Amino acid sequence: MAKSKVVITEDMVNELVTVREQLRALTAREKELKEGFREAGAGTYSSRLAAVEISFSSQTRLDTDKVRAHLGADLCKELSKTSEQMNIKTMELA
Repeated sequence: MAKSKVVITEDMVNELVTVREQLRALTAREKELKEGFREAGAGTYSSRLAAVEISFSSQTRLDTDKVRAHLGADLCKELSKTSEQMNIKTMELA
């Protein structure tokens, strides 16, 4: 069965721009709040509505530049996989 083509409306464009602006603002506020909790340290913090447990852990990741240097670019390319992603750039017109 063929996939139906979505018709993009002006309202959809405006809503996407608005949602992305709200996300930027919320992400910035979340960063501020998380920094406050980081400074306060590990523990459980409660309000009348919810509780937040803060803990810290370590994570190790591969240094891809060092791996590429060690194994060679060709082998790294052979062992890599590519996935598609959609990029959205917001441009204000008014």
